[in-house]
Amino acid sequence: MELNPHEQELAVHLAQSLDDMKSLLTYERFVKRFSESFLKEILHTVLKMPKEKIRNSRGAYFTFLVGQRSHSQKYYDTRN
Repeated sequence: MELNPHEQELAVHLAQSLDDMKSLLTYERFVKRFSESFLKEILHTVLKMPKEKIRNSRGAYFTFLVGQRSHSQKYYDTRN
């Protein structure tokens, strides 16, 4: 899976913001599959949630929300 420089930058931004660099490949996959606005909206939601209210990690919460919200065709981006 080849990312352009902007996509790679976005994936790294997500991983760093969520303190989850070990899951960079997951964020790269998200960047290829979903729109930037969708991912940034979820990132904003996760970052404004107080850390003590998140059960596992910010990265896990982000991944959960992506899965939950991706069922809405409004946000799905079919870029293969």
